[in-house]
Amino acid sequence: MWKDADAVALLTMTMEKNCEEGVQARIGRCNTAMEAYDELKKAYEEKTTAEFGALVDSFASMSCDDRKTTIEEHMTQYE
Repeated sequence: MWKDADAVALLTMTMEKNCEEGVQARIGRCNTAMEAYDELKKAYEEKTTAEFGALVDSFASMSCDDRKTTIEEHMTQYE
């Protein structure tokens, strides 16, 4: 029963409509929902203050009028 529930949870997490392509790529090779959760937690929660500050600075200086790329391509650098 646990394996079935875990498989459903992992499938739900990785479905295209439930997460962005970059996130799908990050957790697509995980074998369990817990592995996927841990991978996402590591990627998004363990930012240091310096990393967060650098991200905010780079976002603040980012040009929002880039007509050569799509918004998805533009935002990929922050995943």
